[in-house]
Amino acid sequence: VWLIYAGNEKYEVNCGLDNKHVVDLLNSSCSNKKWNLSRIPCKHAISCMQLLADVASAIITVRPPSLGPIMEKLSLSPEKYGSGRQF
Repeated sequence: VWLIYAGNEKYEVNCGLDNKHVVDLLNSSCSNKKWNLSRIPCKHAISCMQLLADVASAIITVRPPSLGPIMEKLSLSPEKYGSGRQF
C-alpha cells in the first residue's frame, strides 16, 4: 500500500495492480464507497489514519530545543518580568 497526499486532507491510496482509491478524511469518505455507506472506516481510510498517527508520534518524540538561551537572549527572565501573570 502506497499513500500519496493529494491536498486538503485527501490521500490517494495505491493498493497495486491499478487498484487506487481516494480517501477524504475531512468528509469521512473513500472512493470505494464502503466507508460512505457503512460509516465505518475502510482499510484505505485506516491506512491513512495510521500514517498520520505514525507521523504525529515521530513529531512528538523529537526533543524540543531548550528555551533557556532564547529567553536569555530576549531578556525574558522571570526576575525581570515575574514568574506569571496576575489577573
